[in-house]
Amino acid sequence: NDQGGFKYGGRMNIYPLGFFKTNNELVGHDVLKEKNVKVLIGGASSINIGSSHKVGEGHYIKEETSYGIFIPDGTFMFYDSLGERKLPNYLKNYVDILIKYRGLNLLFEYVNTAAYNLQGSSLNSSGSSLLEPTKISQYLVLGNAFNLQGGYLFNSDWSLDLKYGRSYYEFEETYSILQNYDSMGAGITKYFSNRAVKTQLMANYINFPNNTSINRLNIECLLQVIF
Repeated sequence: NDQGGFKYGGRMNIYPLGFFKTNNELVGHDVLKEKNVKVLIGGASSINIGSSHKVGEGHYIKEETSYGIFIPDGTFMFYDSLGERKLPNYLKNYVDILIKYRGLNLLFEYVNTAAYNLQGSSLNSSGSSLLEPTKISQYLVLGNAFNLQGGYLFNSDWSLDLKYGRSYYEFEETYSILQNYDSMGAGITKYFSNRAVKTQLMANYINFPNNTSINRLNIECLLQVIF
């Protein structure tokens, strides 16, 4: 059966220097070239009451199939001392700041996640294997992360883009889902057909200071068509 609770959330945006040009805050670049500095300060929060998925976006489902028992990846189940399901509450808080001015765009994002309702949780229905509080980071993505990115869109509809991000786990666990890392990226973007078509090439290097053997370089090529 589908196991897990409801998720509740909300968001608020503040425009301290007035609104952006129509829909200009919905795209990453300053495609409409704001003549005055425009700022969007946003905040969002969500809580999943009884989370059974590592990022609170799915539910634990145990199904019997012709191939055996099926349990979706990233899901889990805890129990109380009576063998009844007991799931943690999963809280996410976001803050973001977007600035645009004459082709320049800057974006700062921060997210924090935390888990509650852990006391008395067991890994099995018999209650014999209690969950150590810090071990919850092996089941839920817990910690802090921030991202800073910026770019400049030239009159030729070419853009140069840079970004930098870091994450910090909440508990120092070997098998924590969220690992400490820092990332640096650079790329170029080109718009075509009155900016209805967007192409982007981005290179991003991710460094894991606690396990450099998994450091990697990602190269992404994006094609986006706006109807």
